Amino acid sequence: YPILTEKPGIVIAAGKVPYLVDPFVFKQLTALGYWNEQPLLNDLNSHKIEYVITQYSLPQTKVRRYSDAVQGAILANYHVVMDSSNDTYPFLVYKANEK
Repeated sequence: YPILTEKPGIVIAAGKVPYLVDPFVFKQLTALGYWNEQPLLNDLNSHKIEYVITQYSLPQTKVRRYSDAVQGAILANYHVVMDSSNDTYPFLVYKANEK
């Protein structure tokens, strides 16, 4: 499965395929009407994306890299399995919940 990530280096180094490598850009494209985020929401809600890697804990209120809908889908369908937010290279790994 692809991995939704803000940290593509981690995903590529692990030999995995990133789903999106800059969610912020896609959030802006959605707001402008140039990209439909519904397929992403469908993939998150159906657990097609097994892991999500973020730089900051969700929900993000100050650093808005994901739309409210995407954050809601992640929070409803995923749980944190790794948190390195106190390290020099902070990130969190969310894994899809069991169906």
